[in-house]
Amino acid sequence: MDANQLLELVKRYQDSKSFISNEETAKLALVVPFIRLLGYDPGLPREVRLEYAADFMDFAIFDQTGQKPLIVIETKPLGTDLKSRAQQLARYLSQLPELHFGIITDGCHYLFFGDLENPNVMDPEPFFTFSLEDTKSDWTKVAKFLSKFSRESFNATTLITDAENSRYRQGMIDKLSA
Repeated sequence: MDANQLLELVKRYQDSKSFISNEETAKLALVVPFIRLLGYDPGLPREVRLEYAADFMDFAIFDQTGQKPLIVIETKPLGTDLKSRAQQLARYLSQLPELHFGIITDGCHYLFFGDLENPNVMDPEPFFTFSLEDTKSDWTKVAKFLSKFSRESFNATTLITDAENSRYRQGMIDKLSA
Protein backbone atom coordinates (compact mmCIF):
# COMPACT_ATOMS: atom_id res chain seq x y z
CA MET A 1 0.00 0.00 0.00
CA ASP A 2 1.22 3.48 -0.74
CA ALA A 3 -0.05 6.92 0.21
CA ASN A 4 -1.67 7.47 -3.19
CA GLN A 5 -3.88 4.42 -2.76
CA LEU A 6 -4.89 5.62 0.67
CA LEU A 7 -5.63 9.09 -0.73
CA GLU A 8 -7.97 7.44 -3.24
CA LEU A 9 -9.88 6.01 -0.27
CA VAL A 10 -9.93 9.49 1.31
CA LYS A 11 -11.40 10.88 -1.92
CA ARG A 12 -13.94 8.05 -2.05
CA TYR A 13 -14.99 8.94 1.50
CA GLN A 14 -15.30 12.65 0.66
CA ASP A 15 -17.37 11.90 -2.45
CA SER A 16 -19.61 9.34 -0.74
CA LYS A 17 -20.09 10.40 2.89
CA SER A 18 -23.37 12.22 2.33
CA PHE A 19 -24.84 9.04 0.80
CA ILE A 20 -23.70 6.63 3.52
CA SER A 21 -26.68 6.25 5.82
CA ASN A 22 -26.19 2.84 7.40
CA GLU A 23 -23.66 0.18 8.36
CA GLU A 24 -24.08 -1.94 5.23
CA THR A 25 -23.36 1.01 2.94
CA ALA A 26 -20.29 1.93 5.02
CA LYS A 27 -19.06 -1.65 4.62
CA LEU A 28 -19.56 -1.73 0.89
CA ALA A 29 -18.37 1.80 0.07
CA LEU A 30 -15.41 2.12 2.44
CA VAL A 31 -14.48 -0.98 4.43
CA VAL A 32 -14.34 -3.43 1.52
CA PRO A 33 -12.04 -1.05 -0.45
CA PHE A 34 -9.88 -0.70 2.69
CA ILE A 35 -9.56 -4.49 2.93
CA ARG A 36 -8.56 -4.56 -0.74
CA LEU A 37 -5.90 -1.90 -0.05
CA LEU A 38 -4.40 -4.30 2.47
CA GLY A 39 -4.11 -6.86 -0.32
CA TYR A 40 -6.92 -9.20 0.73
CA ASP A 41 -9.73 -10.21 -1.60
CA PRO A 42 -13.16 -9.99 0.09
CA GLY A 43 -14.49 -12.25 -2.67
CA LEU A 44 -12.28 -15.17 -1.58
CA PRO A 45 -13.60 -16.89 1.56
CA ARG A 46 -10.16 -18.38 2.16
CA GLU A 47 -8.93 -14.83 2.81
CA VAL A 48 -11.96 -12.87 4.06
CA ARG A 49 -15.12 -14.19 5.64
CA LEU A 50 -18.23 -12.14 6.27
CA GLU A 51 -20.30 -12.56 9.41
CA TYR A 52 -17.75 -14.98 10.83
CA ALA A 53 -18.35 -17.08 13.98
CA ALA A 54 -18.30 -15.61 17.50
CA ASP A 55 -21.33 -13.32 17.48
CA PHE A 56 -20.92 -12.80 13.74
CA MET A 57 -17.94 -10.54 13.24
CA ASP A 58 -18.46 -8.34 10.18
CA PHE A 59 -15.16 -9.38 8.57
CA ALA A 60 -12.50 -11.88 9.52
CA ILE A 61 -9.25 -11.83 7.58
CA PHE A 62 -7.36 -15.12 7.49
CA ASP A 63 -3.81 -16.30 6.93
CA GLN A 64 -2.82 -17.74 3.58
CA THR A 65 -3.98 -21.23 4.57
CA GLY A 66 -7.46 -19.93 5.37
CA GLN A 67 -7.29 -21.57 8.79
CA LYS A 68 -6.15 -18.89 11.24
CA PRO A 69 -7.90 -15.54 11.71
CA LEU A 70 -5.41 -12.65 11.68
CA ILE A 71 -7.64 -9.61 12.02
CA VAL A 72 -11.34 -9.03 12.66
CA ILE A 73 -13.13 -5.89 11.58
CA GLU A 74 -16.31 -4.66 13.19
CA THR A 75 -18.20 -1.98 11.26
CA LYS A 76 -20.65 0.52 12.67
CA PRO A 77 -22.70 3.22 10.94
CA LEU A 78 -20.86 6.37 9.92
CA GLY A 79 -20.65 8.79 12.83
CA THR A 80 -20.87 6.16 15.59
CA ASP A 81 -18.86 6.73 18.78
CA LEU A 82 -16.54 3.79 18.16
CA LYS A 83 -14.82 3.71 21.55
CA SER A 84 -18.17 3.30 23.27
CA ARG A 85 -18.93 0.33 20.99
CA ALA A 86 -15.53 -1.37 21.26
CA GLN A 87 -16.74 -3.96 23.79
CA GLN A 88 -18.23 -5.97 20.95
CA LEU A 89 -14.76 -6.18 19.42
CA ALA A 90 -13.34 -7.16 22.83
CA ARG A 91 -15.71 -10.15 22.93
CA TYR A 92 -14.39 -11.32 19.57
CA LEU A 93 -10.77 -11.13 20.72
CA SER A 94 -11.60 -13.09 23.86
CA GLN A 95 -13.38 -15.86 21.95
CA LEU A 96 -10.58 -16.67 19.50
CA PRO A 97 -7.31 -17.53 21.29
CA GLU A 98 -5.15 -17.19 18.17
CA LEU A 99 -6.48 -13.71 17.35
CA HIS A 100 -4.47 -10.65 18.46
CA PHE A 101 -5.83 -7.77 16.36
CA GLY A 102 -9.18 -6.16 15.79
CA ILE A 103 -10.37 -3.03 14.04
CA ILE A 104 -13.56 -1.15 14.73
CA THR A 105 -14.58 1.36 12.09
CA ASP A 106 -17.41 3.42 10.74
CA GLY A 107 -15.68 3.51 7.37
CA CYS A 108 -14.08 6.88 8.12
CA HIS A 109 -12.45 6.36 11.51
CA TYR A 110 -10.34 3.23 12.08
CA LEU A 111 -9.33 2.14 15.59
CA PHE A 112 -6.83 -0.72 15.84
CA PHE A 113 -6.93 -2.72 19.05
CA GLY A 114 -4.79 -5.58 20.26
CA ASP A 115 -4.29 -7.84 23.23
CA LEU A 116 -0.83 -6.49 23.97
CA GLU A 117 -1.17 -6.34 27.75
CA ASN A 118 -2.93 -9.66 28.34
CA PRO A 119 -3.54 -12.49 25.86
CA ASN A 120 -7.17 -12.62 24.65
CA VAL A 121 -8.09 -9.48 26.59
CA MET A 122 -8.42 -6.44 24.37
CA ASP A 123 -6.45 -3.44 25.54
CA PRO A 124 -8.66 -0.55 26.67
CA GLU A 125 -7.09 1.89 24.20
CA PRO A 126 -6.33 1.45 20.51
CA PHE A 127 -2.66 1.24 19.57
CA PHE A 128 -3.27 3.00 16.24
CA THR A 129 -5.99 5.19 14.79
CA PHE A 130 -6.57 7.19 11.67
CA SER A 131 -9.43 9.07 10.07
CA LEU A 132 -10.16 9.61 6.40
CA GLU A 133 -11.33 13.14 7.21
CA ASP A 134 -8.12 14.17 8.99
CA THR A 135 -6.58 16.82 6.75
CA LYS A 136 -3.36 16.89 8.80
CA SER A 137 -2.54 13.19 8.41
CA ASP A 138 0.79 12.19 6.98
CA TRP A 139 -0.67 9.62 4.61
CA THR A 140 2.77 8.26 3.77
CA LYS A 141 3.30 7.31 7.43
CA VAL A 142 -0.22 5.93 7.76
CA ALA A 143 0.24 3.82 4.60
CA LYS A 144 3.60 2.57 5.84
CA PHE A 145 2.09 1.45 9.15
CA LEU A 146 -0.94 -0.13 7.46
CA SER A 147 1.27 -2.04 5.05
CA LYS A 148 2.40 -4.14 8.03
CA PHE A 149 -1.14 -5.54 8.09
CA SER A 150 -1.05 -6.39 4.40
CA ARG A 151 -1.37 -9.89 3.04
CA GLU A 152 2.27 -9.87 1.92
CA SER A 153 3.75 -8.50 5.16
CA PHE A 154 1.54 -9.71 8.02
CA ASN A 155 3.65 -11.15 10.84
CA ALA A 156 1.89 -11.25 14.21
CA THR A 157 5.08 -11.27 16.29
CA THR A 158 6.52 -8.22 14.52
CA LEU A 159 3.16 -6.47 14.58
CA ILE A 160 2.79 -6.93 18.32
CA THR A 161 6.16 -5.24 18.85
CA ASP A 162 5.29 -2.47 16.38
CA ALA A 163 1.89 -1.98 18.00
CA GLU A 164 3.44 -1.65 21.45
CA ASN A 165 5.94 0.89 20.12
CA SER A 166 3.16 2.81 18.36
CA ARG A 167 1.09 2.91 21.52
CA TYR A 168 3.98 4.24 23.61
CA ARG A 169 4.92 6.77 20.92
CA GLN A 170 1.32 8.01 20.69
CA GLY A 171 1.15 8.31 24.48
CA MET A 172 4.26 10.47 24.49
CA ILE A 173 2.91 12.65 21.67
CA ASP A 174 -0.36 13.10 23.55
CA LYS A 175 1.46 14.10 26.74
CA LEU A 176 3.68 16.56 24.89
CA SER A 177 0.67 18.04 23.09
CA ALA A 178 -1.16 18.53 26.40
